[in-house]
Amino acid sequence: MLRTRARYAILDLTGVDVVDTSAVDHFFKVLGAVALLGAQCIMTGIKPAVAQTMLSLGIDMTRMTTMATLEDALQSCLRGLGFTVTRDRPPTRGRPA
Repeated sequence: MLRTRARYAILDLTGVDVVDTSAVDHFFKVLGAVALLGAQCIMTGIKPAVAQTMLSLGIDMTRMTTMATLEDALQSCLRGLGFTVTRDRPPTRGRPA
């Protein structure tokens, strides 16, 4: 944002199962503040129930950037900054490399 010259802010809602009017209002205040500072905000991990609540409150979700996962958002941001995103090796399951 301005002081850090960040171009992106990611709002990850992965752990959010239910929202109320107040929470949705806060999310959109954050989105507006990020935009005023000149950065792009990406919301990730929006569960169907949360999306339905936002839609029922009249929120136009077509005007915001959403992605399924935090990983998707990070890759998009890195690409937007000019980095090439590759995976060196397949992820391991159950034990660290």
